[in-house]
Amino acid sequence: MSAREIISLLFRERIAVLIAFMIPILLAIGMYTVAKPSYQATAKLLLGTAGKQDNKADVSNNSGQNGPFTTKQEVVNSELEILTSRDLARATIDDIGMSTLYPALADKGDAGMEVAVEGFSKSLAVKPVKASDILEVGFDAASPALAQTVLSHLIERYQQKHIEVYSRSLSGFLDAQVAGFEHQLRQIENEIADLKAAKAVFQITDERRQLLDSRTTIAQTISQLRSRSAELENRLVQLHRIKKETPEALRLYSETEQSDALERARSQLLDLELQDTQLSARFSDTNRAVQNVRQQISILKDYVVQQEKRFAGRVRTGRNPLYDEINAEIARAEAEVKPALVRAEALEQDVERIEERLRTLTEAERILVGLERERDSLESSLRTYRTRQADSRILEDLDRQKIVSISVIQLPQGGSRPISPKPVIYAGVGIGGGMAAVIVLVAVLFAFRNTYIAPEGVESSTTIPVLVSLPAR
Repeated sequence: MSAREIISLLFRERIAVLIAFMIPILLAIGMYTVAKPSYQATAKLLLGTAGKQDNKADVSNNSGQNGPFTTKQEVVNSELEILTSRDLARATIDDIGMSTLYPALADKGDAGMEVAVEGFSKSLAVKPVKASDILEVGFDAASPALAQTVLSHLIERYQQKHIEVYSRSLSGFLDAQVAGFEHQLRQIENEIADLKAAKAVFQITDERRQLLDSRTTIAQTISQLRSRSAELENRLVQLHRIKKETPEALRLYSETEQSDALERARSQLLDLELQDTQLSARFSDTNRAVQNVRQQISILKDYVVQQEKRFAGRVRTGRNPLYDEINAEIARAEAEVKPALVRAEALEQDVERIEERLRTLTEAERILVGLERERDSLESSLRTYRTRQADSRILEDLDRQKIVSISVIQLPQGGSRPISPKPVIYAGVGIGGGMAAVIVLVAVLFAFRNTYIAPEGVESSTTIPVLVSLPAR
């Protein structure tokens, strides 16, 4: 269909087209006239989301660390869910009254309440302000006063609901935990006290240091006593050997010049033999000093023998003082060896007692370290739970006083002009409907027409060429 044909048809059927165009417009005007006006009340709420976290979750956290922080978007989404919940809508409807808010549903019982809740949810508009902690809340009602009333009750109910959601009493749980930790701590302290009393351990570090010092000192003393005993025993062996070689009696000469020289040699020989005895007790036979002394003794002995032969007829015998001195040295050495050995054995027993005490201290310390570690852990947990117990009581007091993190920064306000119905929308719908009706009408007329508007239509339908066409008058 060409544009020329459409224009021709519109002019021929202008009455029908006009009627088709006006009917939707009139219907829109009628619907706008009978539509009930709706008024909106708005309010703004400030949410305390900055660094917000679930304090109750933090109070009940067992790890001793702070709970994870909740993001602002998560908090806002949670508050949106609470504010638009069906329970909150139902409670607000009950506060205001079904007959006031939805009179047509007042006599329909639970079914009417469900329908009212659905309508309430559709009338409620909640949206967060971008990049802020503010929620814009709006509600549509039949009058500005009713919209404000509904919004006021809704915000009050929302604050109460917020308290109910976030207020969880934990004081009883925390009291039980604190009592349990205190009981366990008393048990651990009693075990520590009993162990210290049983093992007689109090200052383990100091006592161990003293015992180690005593053990070192006693070990040095034992070593000295054993060394002295070995030295004395070696000296006794040497003294007994010299005693066997030394006669008990000596030949004494008359007081002559020759006998005086012999007596001096014998005295010198006695001194050398005593010196040899002392050196033998301290050094081995291969020592140079011992060998020198023994060489001198050998020379003096040869000299004495030669002199004794010269004065053989003029000698007299007497007690050998060297033999007596050797006996005295043997007696002194034997008297010193035995007490040293006895004392060394007694000190070794003391060392064994010290070792046993050190083993006792080590075992007691191992048990004490475990008990004290457990006690420290319990004390740390107890301090943490006592802090949480105090925090929980503070939070519960705040809940009881209805101190919440929601502030009303704009009270519900209703506009005097209705937000619906909107004339522009109805006008647009009417005009659009009229145009659609005209298009449909033209399509129908062309589909069912029995006349030809143009010669081309006749030729195409009859396949007969048109020779003459006359304009309509």
